[in-house]
Formats: sequence, structure tokens, C-alpha cells
Amino acid sequence: QRISKNQRLAVDIAAKKSAQKWLLTEAERINTYMDAAVLYALHEVFGFGAVRLKRFYMTFNAVHRDFIDAFASDEDEHRRAAEIEEDMAGYYLSELKKIGVDVTAWREEEKNGGSEQQKTAREAGTSTGGQE
Repeated sequence: QRISKNQRLAVDIAAKKSAQKWLLTEAERINTYMDAAVLYALHEVFGFGAVRLKRFYMTFNAVHRDFIDAFASDEDEHRRAAEIEEDMAGYYLSELKKIGVDVTAWREEEKNGGSEQQKTAREAGTSTGGQE
């Protein structure tokens, strides 16, 4: 039995909606894990307690949401979330570079085992926490 163009289109739309729902669910799960990892590191390495962690978390998410809202003013633009987040990442990376923080370089350094200071601290069983 042949499927009409309308039936094929309906199946395609349903498949896309299902994929979008799955992606949103996965993104939410991954975001939750990333949030937990960041909060755990702030607690373990820098001594943030529950109140300070919540203040950081709420502030961070408010900044993130404000940035999205500044670029996504209507429903059609909200569908461009991936593009908006890519723009945000570029903005944040650029702003951090202005104060000497090169996240891309740090990620590469971390992939290669970290800095000599971190390696020495790991071997000694001490933390490298604190502002410098």
C-alpha cells in the first residue's frame, strides 16, 4: 500500500517532534549533571556552602536567561536556541579573554592532564583552590 504525500509529511512531522522532545529531555539531563558538577566543585574546592551555592546558581541562571531573552523576543526566535547558545558561548568566551581567562586553552590543558601546579597538587593530595 502506498503512502500519500500528506501521510508521509505527517509521519515526518511526528518523527521530528519526537526527536525534539528527546533532545530537550537529554539537554535537560545533561544540564542538570553539569550544574551539579559545577556546584560540587565550588563546594569542594572553594568551600561554598548551601546558601552561597544557591546564590551563585540563581545568579548564573538569571544572567543566562536574560541573555537568551535579549536575543529571543518571540516564539519563532526561541526555536533558534542552539544558535543563541552558540552566540552566548562566543560572547562569554570573548568577555573572559578580556580578563585573561582563555577557557578554550584551559580545556585543552585539562585534557592534557592539567598544569604542572595541578599535577603536583594531585600527587601531594592537596588542593589548588583559591583566587589568584
